[in-house]
Amino acid sequence: MDVIVPVYNAYEDTLKCLYSVLKNAGNFRTVLINDKSTDHRIKDLFTKLKPFESEKFVLLENPENKGFVKTVNRGMKFSEKDVILLNSDTIVTEGWTRKLKRCAYSDEKIGTVTPFTNNGTICSIPNFCENNEIPAGFTIEAFANFIEQISLKKYPEIPTAVGFCMYIKREALDKAGYFNEEAFGKGYGEENDFCMRVIRKGYKNVLCDDTFVFHKGEASFSASKAELIKKNLDTLSKMYPALSRASLLIYIQKPTAVGISGYFLRDICSIKFANASIVDPAGI
Repeated sequence: MDVIVPVYNAYEDTLKCLYSVLKNAGNFRTVLINDKSTDHRIKDLFTKLKPFESEKFVLLENPENKGFVKTVNRGMKFSEKDVILLNSDTIVTEGWTRKLKRCAYSDEKIGTVTPFTNNGTICSIPNFCENNEIPAGFTIEAFANFIEQISLKKYPEIPTAVGFCMYIKREALDKAGYFNEEAFGKGYGEENDFCMRVIRKGYKNVLCDDTFVFHKGEASFSASKAELIKKNLDTLSKMYPALSRASLLIYIQKPTAVGISGYFLRDICSIKFANASIVDPAGI
């Protein structure tokens, strides 16, 4: 399996992400791709990391800025295995790749897997479709352990993966094709389009409900980025009229495994948070 991390600036976030990935090293190869960052510290970081390249740690650099989607596609084409697409503003937790892979291979029809997170729309916890803070009294690692302990491990089906951390089986990728560079070249919506194609090929997207990955995300968007998001959402709605925020809300609230699992966890969390006293001094 290959963990693909596209990097564009965000030096501090990238360091935290890389540290967490290396700290939780396992049976996977890490592929970092610098998309011609303008922050010289990223270039310096790649230079410093160059001597440590190996079969398990690969550095790639785009000769020019290609944008998120083309950079991710480069990583997926570079790999011949299952891939995990990981944003550089994430922090992974103990056993994350093992649990994601276990989920992926629990059913031959699973094409993509997304873990729980604090900031990942339909995969957000404790509050659905919100940007959540890590609850008081918890470190990221302690919260991830808490989620694993109370999880129903149902691996519920979801309508789309969420791009902050996305496990893709190679067979599903080979059949569905890569991300659509023409329609979503600058990012936002590309994973939704991909997941619709995955479904059309007979696979499903699921939530790995015993795994938590922290996602910083963005508190707000610039005017240009907000316009890009609107444009891409319009493109998505034209391509897949059934895929809308309203349909996602209706889907997630049905009394299915995803509803049971998600709401069970959120109910338990709400009780536990009121008396939270878990502190992991060694956590990030």
